[in-house]
Amino acid sequence: MRVNGKDVECSGRSVYVIVDERTTIDALSYVPCQVSGGSSIDDERHQIMGEMKFEVNGEVVSSFEATTGMTVKLLPKANHGYKFDHIELYYPGVLDGQGTRIEGETYTFTATDIAQENLLFKGVFTVDDEHPIFVVRGNNAWELDESGQVTTSPLGEVVILQTDGTQKREFTGYAGDIAHLRVTVNSEEIAKNYKVESYCLMRGFPNNRIPADYVIKAEDADDNGEIWVCAIVRKKGQGISGVEANGELTYEAATATLTAPARVEIYTLTGVKVLTSEAGNVSLEQLAEGLYIAVSGNKTLKFRK
Repeated sequence: MRVNGKDVECSGRSVYVIVDERTTIDALSYVPCQVSGGSSIDDERHQIMGEMKFEVNGEVVSSFEATTGMTVKLLPKANHGYKFDHIELYYPGVLDGQGTRIEGETYTFTATDIAQENLLFKGVFTVDDEHPIFVVRGNNAWELDESGQVTTSPLGEVVILQTDGTQKREFTGYAGDIAHLRVTVNSEEIAKNYKVESYCLMRGFPNNRIPADYVIKAEDADDNGEIWVCAIVRKKGQGISGVEANGELTYEAATATLTAPARVEIYTLTGVKVLTSEAGNVSLEQLAEGLYIAVSGNKTLKFRK
């Protein structure tokens, strides 16, 4: 800024001038160019795939003001289950997926860039097939008749207990992770008169039963990595057609013996089934040392051999 032909020092965006006579003020306006990164969302899994940040003058930031000729380092980071593919630059008004592909680990801003006032750098990420992530989604809770047909409107919905103690209708995890299934009902009357018989995968409903502590398996997922789960409920006092595990599911490390109250399946933490046995004492001497998950009726046990 110049006042009566003389330069005036600016303090931030403000200049204070005492005007006591005819005064001529020359000012050069400046519109900063705001650059931002942020998160990339997997719309199908409702999961953050990765983030885009920058290194500016040795500091890692998610947004900053850029000037012509300025060079910054690009820092895309993929989350678990995804891998980085490339970076795209978006000018204002450009639709998602139509940005300009950026090559290299740094970027130098041009005068054309700065004239846009707002720039978005977006990391593009893809599913990591070697370490896939799955989404367990809760469906409805149904009452069935003896022939397995749905008899009423949904009586509730399946939710999954999250690590922070909240309950949501979806849970993301890897093969071998455990999704703790619950049911929320539509009224106090339903809660009073009905109970959960079992949970069931929608693929194979109503016979593909699973326990409340469900171990995620790759083969249960559809092509989008989604595993849909519903619940089967019955009026209290009615007989239960499904398997009920009466007793404890335990493992004795000294003898490598598993005691199961019902038919049991043993899985690795990656979801690979390694053994199936009937109820009773099951010797696991043949298994290699490591962590396993046992599923018997409505009970689940993680143990180390």
